[in-house]
Amino acid sequence: MAPPTAVLLLLLLVVAAGCLADADTDARPRPPAGGARRAFLANGLGLTPQMGWNSWNHFQCGINETVVRSTADALVATGLARAGYTYVNLDDCWADYQRTKEGYMVANPKTFPSGIKALADYVHSKGLKLGLYSSAGSGCLYGSLVGSYIDAKIQSPRQEPAATGCQDPWATRTRTPRPSRHGTSTT
Repeated sequence: MAPPTAVLLLLLLVVAAGCLADADTDARPRPPAGGARRAFLANGLGLTPQMGWNSWNHFQCGINETVVRSTADALVATGLARAGYTYVNLDDCWADYQRTKEGYMVANPKTFPSGIKALADYVHSKGLKLGLYSSAGSGCLYGSLVGSYIDAKIQSPRQEPAATGCQDPWATRTRTPRPSRHGTSTT
């Protein structure tokens, strides 16, 4: 009789071989066919890659106003804006640690001395859109579950808010109020 370890290894080998034999050699996702495909693509989403620039992957907390203005200039000068790359997204670390007395986020005056309004005006003058990161958690620099409701409400109708949940409250199994589109709790 074979030892239990050998039997288990043989079983795993058989299962793995079966999975490999049935594996599709072209693992790329495929859109639906026929009419379903047309309906799937009718909204225009997914026809192109993400069309913009985000500060996080290269700059992280080293982002500043000069970099953002230079990036907007480069998107236009290189023709990327004409090709559809119209978003200039500021990820984490653009805001000051302190909010206004009303609870609104403000730009860090050391790295964004002109403020976000002036920066947004500059980006918009180039025909581009400015996105701002906000967090619904407490694990990021200025994240706040309460503050994020205010942040989402002040977004311009022309812009898309970028929000994530650093230190996701569900990870600790804590029930938190969920904002509605009117800024009130829906729980």
